[in-house]
Amino acid sequence: MVKSFRFFTFTLLFFAFSPAQTQIITGGNTTSLGSGCYRLTNNVNHKGYAYDTNELSLLDTINLKFRVNLGATNASGADGIVFVLRDSLTSGLLGDLGRSLGFEGAVNPSGGSIGVEFDTYQNGLNSDPQQDHMALSKNWNVDHGDATNTLFGPVQALPNSVNIEDGNDHILHIKWNPSTQVFKAFLDCNLRINYQGDLVNEVFNGNTDVYWGFVGATSGSFNVQKFCIGTPIEDVTDLLSPTVDVCKGDTVNFDAGQSTVSYLWTPALAL
Repeated sequence: MVKSFRFFTFTLLFFAFSPAQTQIITGGNTTSLGSGCYRLTNNVNHKGYAYDTNELSLLDTINLKFRVNLGATNASGADGIVFVLRDSLTSGLLGDLGRSLGFEGAVNPSGGSIGVEFDTYQNGLNSDPQQDHMALSKNWNVDHGDATNTLFGPVQALPNSVNIEDGNDHILHIKWNPSTQVFKAFLDCNLRINYQGDLVNEVFNGNTDVYWGFVGATSGSFNVQKFCIGTPIEDVTDLLSPTVDVCKGDTVNFDAGQSTVSYLWTPALAL
């Protein structure tokens, strides 16, 4: 028997981590907002960090998703946040204020780092472009004029807008393929960083285990800057709405509650 699915409730799960799988430590001005969300900075002179204490292996595929929000103040907003992979949490968890984004200055003498920066303020000392941008760097560096430590970019964060301080959540997707040694970062399904290199040996000194986290900073200009992990995007009770957008190749999980019922999908093949 084919039964209409419109009478069943499902939950759309956002795949990254569940709160039970993460053990987050925070510091600086970071505040936990609950449900896997953290505010790194408020509308004041702030800096903060949040790291997961569970290790990831660079010998395995890494596939992480987050929601990031860079605030709602554009012209006078600052400064940005950085997604970090680092091989130690023993020291140097947070760098400097302002243009350092909480990343530069967070030097851990015993280990390496890479950072995907989301920079929302043009600093000439960092050779920043005018538009809000992303870049991939290593060794706690945010100076795009440093060709040794800038691995990719800077590139405009949103391909169709120079401004990411729009008050909206944006989906960050981090991928690492150990067989091809390719590191990718997508923002709202748009590939923004595509770097190929031997992260284990060229960045992490042969260490294969890393930790992920976020750092962020403001200074004389500021924004509310936050991120979320492993939380349901929304609970839907009417299956006719709303529309749910996913990237090509991504999966979503629908829990309809009854394994004995057949379901009819329209269209049968997703385009």
